Amino acid sequence: MSISTFAVVFVAPICLLAFFQLTALKRNISAAKKSGLLYVIVPFSIANPLSLALGRLLRWVPEQWLHKVWWLDVISSLEFTRSWHNGDRPFRLLRASTFLTVSPTELIIYTYEPEVTSHFLRGPAFGKPQELLGILNIYGPTMTGTDGERTRVFRRTTAPFFNEQTMRHVWGQGVKGAGVLMSLFGPSESGEAKNKDVVDPSYYIQRMRTVAGRLTLYVVSSVCFERKIESDEMLKDVLRGEDAVPEGRKIGFSQAMHGVLDWFTVIFVTPKWLLSLSPLTMHRNAKRSFTELGYYMEKLKVERENKLLQSGREKGGKTSSSLLNLLVEAGMMSPNPILGPEEVLGNMFIFLFAGHEANANTLSFLFFLLACNPDAQRRTQLDIDTNMPQLESIKSIAKCLSDPSVYDAMYQQLMESHVGACINEALRLYTVLPFLVKTVPMQSQQSQTIEKEGHVFSANGVSYRVPGGTMVVVNTTAAHTDPEHWPKPRPNAYQSTHRASPIDSFNPGFWVSGHNNVASGENPRFLRPRSGTYVPFSDGGRGCLGKKFALVELCSIVTRVLAEYSVELVAESKEEWHKARDCAAKVLVEEIEFQMSLRLTGKVPIRFVKRGKETIAWE
Repeated sequence: MSISTFAVVFVAPICLLAFFQLTALKRNISAAKKSGLLYVIVPFSIANPLSLALGRLLRWVPEQWLHKVWWLDVISSLEFTRSWHNGDRPFRLLRASTFLTVSPTELIIYTYEPEVTSHFLRGPAFGKPQELLGILNIYGPTMTGTDGERTRVFRRTTAPFFNEQTMRHVWGQGVKGAGVLMSLFGPSESGEAKNKDVVDPSYYIQRMRTVAGRLTLYVVSSVCFERKIESDEMLKDVLRGEDAVPEGRKIGFSQAMHGVLDWFTVIFVTPKWLLSLSPLTMHRNAKRSFTELGYYMEKLKVERENKLLQSGREKGGKTSSSLLNLLVEAGMMSPNPILGPEEVLGNMFIFLFAGHEANANTLSFLFFLLACNPDAQRRTQLDIDTNMPQLESIKSIAKCLSDPSVYDAMYQQLMESHVGACINEALRLYTVLPFLVKTVPMQSQQSQTIEKEGHVFSANGVSYRVPGGTMVVVNTTAAHTDPEHWPKPRPNAYQSTHRASPIDSFNPGFWVSGHNNVASGENPRFLRPRSGTYVPFSDGGRGCLGKKFALVELCSIVTRVLAEYSVELVAESKEEWHKARDCAAKVLVEEIEFQMSLRLTGKVPIRFVKRGKETIAWE
């Protein structure tokens, strides 16, 4: 190949690309200057895979070196998979609570300012960036992974499911599942209790996240998709991860669901034909999980279609509010179905995924926080005792709590006590998503000129203007740990040696102190956070549809467990306990990862014991 040919084939396209990139960067810098916001130039947009690669590369650079090169320090702090770990670090480096990043392809607003957060999360005009959230559409278009009219159709279709009748069902299944889960740790193989006071002291839970995931998947699949578990023994198998595998299938439903989550990135980035042909173990596992879960969802869909055809409901009969029925019926309407076949499957998947993954993580974090803070746990148990009816025996707990009328009588009171305080505090410290994303529309509904004139918003009395198409990233971790709104608790005897550990920032008492709140409800002293300072489920009319579902499930499980048991770190003396707490503090920071949600990848050994029989008696 001659030099001239080489130049034409290779060099010219590179030069042309560089020219277009520099031209685009210059245009975006001009828009950033007009916005009035502080801005920093970055090589790639958050949506560009090269941005993630650069962030991971910078992890290998020693911190002291990064701190000497301010720009690299900022770039490192913006790696979105490390948003929880970095917290407010980019804002501290730039000394601003709202700023812009400028790349050749995009302008991005980063913020944790309450006023700006509320503006973009509550505003109905702001959509979702498809280049980021489309990752969720592995089985078909989903409510979360689409935007515009299709998202509104999905919400209208499924919204009737989230009613009080459903919440009573959630409460009952949460209580039942938690009770059966606790029974797993007591009996020996012969069925005789090893110790009536201690839940199997020789066996402790190292991976609470895995156990919690099985429990929350049981709740969401039984409530939303009417999955039948015929007996407590079958439920025990499910909670052990040993649910039955139908003839001709490779793995059970639960294993398939958890496998898809474990291999989600592989499934998304790898072409399906390559998954089928690849000899790599990770590709085979990903393909198996993806195929098997697809089979189980399709089977649910087809069986429900047949049932509806037999009942004639698709011909104008009374519409059921079951989530499975709502989705399937929407795909059966003649002659123009509301949902296509892939949209039905896609939304079945997203409700299975979101309905159990977030709560599994929150539940495990909550039990770790309580195990590391015995005072908060005892106060929570006292509030449960106060709110529960007087019982003749401990055996009455399950029967009492599973009564639907108990949900009506107790739920709101419990959520405005230390039970709700601990749940909210766990969601604050280990937020479901460490960042929330929105986009400024290219055109407003009122006019067609937003792209040209820009969108105007205010912060601290100052107005700013950004062009249509600008992405907005709300850093929920920074918002949830802002000392102006979330003061740290006073040091106590349990303080760990690990710096900046959430277990030392755990402060449920702040929620029941009446500090800085708007009085409402039956308990005017329970904290109502200022708008934009607490957004674990996003905010506004387009916030999470399943927010109350999640809170009811968490409340029912925590109440059922702590009414009868205590959770503790595995230690036989106070000295051992403090060492175990220090280890937990380290793991609960250094072994947290953001994959599809914030989850623990390490091990924190805990165990459940009967109340009054705790290993260590705390004063």
